[in-house]
Amino acid sequence: MNKRGVTLIELLIASFFLLFALIVLAWGLSSSLKASTNNYILNQANILADSQMESLRALSLGSSVNIQNSNYCVNNSSICFKLSAVRSKDPNSNCDLLSVTVSDTATPARFQNINLQSEACQ
Repeated sequence: MNKRGVTLIELLIASFFLLFALIVLAWGLSSSLKASTNNYILNQANILADSQMESLRALSLGSSVNIQNSNYCVNNSSICFKLSAVRSKDPNSNCDLLSVTVSDTATPARFQNINLQSEACQ
């Protein structure tokens, strides 16, 4: 048996393992980037929903607001959401009902609707 060098078969096997490792690494990086992007989009939608809910809370008691399907875009208009916000008088109490819904405009949707509901009382 020749001990002076590497045979072609050994070289092919080593190349196969190296290629496999590179493919797994590329897949892992791709999955990580996709998850990071989806988390960023969901975080922006939550920020929008919280901000709109705080705007509704800042209104005086008895104020009525109805915003339906307004488009809000972030990140140089690359990520857009639909926003619906309602503040209305609760007929059964002295409180106002607050409702905010944020939905994704992308197809397919990257997240399910975010629904926030609250009451504002004296």
